[in-house]
Amino acid sequence: MTPLSNAVVETGAGQRNSLASLVAQNESRAQRAADREAERIAALGDLTAYGVAQPLRAAAEVRRDHRSLTYRQAGALLGVSKDTFAGRVRRFWQAIDAAPTPSRLPGVGAIPA
Repeated sequence: MTPLSNAVVETGAGQRNSLASLVAQNESRAQRAADREAERIAALGDLTAYGVAQPLRAAAEVRRDHRSLTYRQAGALLGVSKDTFAGRVRRFWQAIDAAPTPSRLPGVGAIPA
């Protein structure tokens, strides 16, 4: 919690929202996003099969294995800033999206379920 957690914010309609409530809502949103991202990464299976650069793969593995950590905390595990960590996760997804899959290879149709 921040030192301002007991502060009050006035909204345009004159309603009062406690900053603590806003902080809690933001933390809840961030946790749901982290859970979704960790599930997406876990669904990929073995990340070494994708040929993604090791720093990007390491960031994805930390996100998958430590979903309760903030980007700042996850970055600290890798010895990088939260911005560097976030960038690596973003570039990981870009690399995954660009990686060839059986359904994207020329002349190969989608694999039937």
